Amino acid sequence: MSYDYFVEHKKQFEAIPLHHRNQFLREILKTPQLKGEPLISPMPYPNEASFNYLNYQLNYHYSEPSSSPQAILVFMHGLYSYGGNSGYLATNITSAIPGVNFYSLDFINFGKSTGDCRGYIHSFDWLVQQG
Repeated sequence: MSYDYFVEHKKQFEAIPLHHRNQFLREILKTPQLKGEPLISPMPYPNEASFNYLNYQLNYHYSEPSSSPQAILVFMHGLYSYGGNSGYLATNITSAIPGVNFYSLDFINFGKSTGDCRGYIHSFDWLVQQG
C-alpha cells in the first residue's frame, strides 16, 4: 500500500468520527494491490526495544514521529507472526497521518521476545491476558 494512497484518503479519514475509524482502516487494508506494489512488503521498523514482564523479555517495535501524538495505534500480530512484520504498515500510516505513533509487540514465544517454546500459545485466556 503506497504512501500516496494514505495521503489521498487523509481528509476522508480525518472526517470520520474517532469511534468509526477502525472500520475505515479495515476497509483500506483489504484493498487489492495498487500500481503493482505488494500489499505488504518487508520494511523494518525505525526503532526497536524491549522490557521485562514476569520472567520474560518482551520485544517491541515502534515508529514515533510525533513527540505529542494525537493517536497511538497498537498492532497485535496474528498466530505464527510477530510484531516486526508490520513495519511497512507502521511507516505508511505514521507518514500519512500526522500525530500518529505506531507500536507493535512481539508476544511471549514470538519474534524476538523470550518464552518457553517458539510460537506456543498456552491457552486462549493466556493469549488474551497478554493483549
